[in-house]
Amino acid sequence: MTVTDIGDARARRQRASEAAVWVLANVPFTLHWPDFPGFHDRWPGMEGADLMLVHGEIARFAAAMNEGAQDLEALAEKLPGRYEAWSRASNWLVRHFDADPSDARFQQLFGDLSRYEATLAWIDVVLRRNGSR
Repeated sequence: MTVTDIGDARARRQRASEAAVWVLANVPFTLHWPDFPGFHDRWPGMEGADLMLVHGEIARFAAAMNEGAQDLEALAEKLPGRYEAWSRASNWLVRHFDADPSDARFQQLFGDLSRYEATLAWIDVVLRRNGSR
């Protein structure tokens, strides 16, 4: 492996990381992100192994969220999202105690939330149910 190969691999990982953040912030959580029309407009030429790198970065976010579950407040402070959108979703989840973001009715009503916003809504629900908010 040459220095150029290492530099190229590093650049691909960086681009995948940036694409993953874009997906988490912009693609509705109900949609399969590689099929989202805006994805390939924003990230032209990304396919195959590069898409797998993006998938890996998104999976890393999910794993980090599970690991950070003990400090949800700190996690929520780091995530971007439209307050009015995720707070409406959170209020709905609080009123529908047996529901969660995988609920079909929730997805019908709030399917336009980004992955970050759906995460913020769920964090808010957990904190409210635990009496932290």
